[in-house]
Amino acid sequence: MARILITGATGFLGHNLLLGLKTDHEVWAGYYRNRPGVPDCNPVPLDVSEESRVVEQMSRIRPDMVVHAAAISRPDDCERDPDVARRVIVDGTRNVARACREAGARLAHISTDLVFDGSKGNYLEEDEVHGISVYSRAKIEAETIVRAVDSSAVILRVAVLYGAGSPAYAGYVANVLRQWGKGEPVTFYTDQYRSPTYAPQVAECVNRLLRDPEVCGILHLGGAERLSRFDFGVLLARQVGAPESLLRPGSMWDAKGAAPRGADCSLVSAKIKRLLGLEAMSCAAGLRHLFSVK
Repeated sequence: MARILITGATGFLGHNLLLGLKTDHEVWAGYYRNRPGVPDCNPVPLDVSEESRVVEQMSRIRPDMVVHAAAISRPDDCERDPDVARRVIVDGTRNVARACREAGARLAHISTDLVFDGSKGNYLEEDEVHGISVYSRAKIEAETIVRAVDSSAVILRVAVLYGAGSPAYAGYVANVLRQWGKGEPVTFYTDQYRSPTYAPQVAECVNRLLRDPEVCGILHLGGAERLSRFDFGVLLARQVGAPESLLRPGSMWDAKGAAPRGADCSLVSAKIKRLLGLEAMSCAAGLRHLFSVK
């Protein structure tokens, strides 16, 4: 059993990490505003942008591993308030990385497929990053900080996440189902490609990292295939038995979001299979699992 501190534990990914890790480990749930809604974990107030607070909590908890999932994860929010985005994503990551180094804790830093500009897709870990939004540039800088502070850290790039919603963040799938439940069609982009990550696989990755302390550096964990947003919508409709008339095809270029997005930020997840034996799950399999555990 390891002692694990999760920052941003009440976010969507953090919630799924708590669910996936609490049974086998002593889990500490770092939160900013909302207390975690998962039993059998240890809630701890933690604003990662406050260096002294991070150091204090890290010294008190003495975790074996820190999963740094705290961020402002909505690119549009970052675009509207870049100062706050930088304080949380860049300064917060620096504070966590330094505190991990001082406490002797292993760091697994959560990053994103959006460090790529989406000009080619099927990105490998070695491909050049290029930020096209406030969010992506901040995440790139955060990765650079982690590498500089602790060369033994893991930087885990995930794609758009789906899984169990938390009390604070219902998640993409739940929001789509809510609209469909009211008979409202949902627009899915036919020209934006990602490799959606089933969130519980991130917890499985943490478990495997704990078993293999030598693994470090950048790892990609997307889904098993490159899909358009519309493709994902079709799989979801088939899984829940929704009529495909509730899917409305659209173009990402017609969207009115504040932050620019890349057209194809799909990830190749071969390295993580080679190093950790973790095989990225297809979206069809992930959705089957999601609805089987409800």
